Amino acid sequence: MSYQRSAQSHCSWLLALLRSLGCGSSSHDSSATSGTSASTQYVSAGQSICASVLSHLRGIPRPTSPNQLVPYFEKTLPLAENELRQLRALHPPSQDAAPLHSALSLSQRQAAALRAAAHQLKSGGSARNYLSDLAKVGALNNHVNADFRKAALPECAK
Repeated sequence: MSYQRSAQSHCSWLLALLRSLGCGSSSHDSSATSGTSASTQYVSAGQSICASVLSHLRGIPRPTSPNQLVPYFEKTLPLAENELRQLRALHPPSQDAAPLHSALSLSQRQAAALRAAAHQLKSGGSARNYLSDLAKVGALNNHVNADFRKAALPECAK
């Protein structure tokens, strides 16, 4: 089966995956804003970083065909990687440090899997490898979102 036909047959699955990657709980943890000034600053800065990136991501049209996937990844991955860099620069309170570190580590793995998937698409690689890379992203998503919520940054889990 050619790459194009295989990618087209899995396009609806991919679009569902992309929608799930952009979705999370919209509820906010009211305890996230209580506590010390440093904690409040951490939450405020983290929430702002994620809200800004999410706003930019929502402005990029989602792909509706396999031909639009690589350009979509080329636009969105730099935004996500910039978000990770900014979040790494935060100084979380001790109770939020471990879940934030975990969320960032898992998010970095997701970004690497998306880069690999984009490379597979761009180079005409195996559709099976491409789908495997995307499956890795989806498998990590619930863990990433849970860790961001534990790190008092629910905006990053959307």
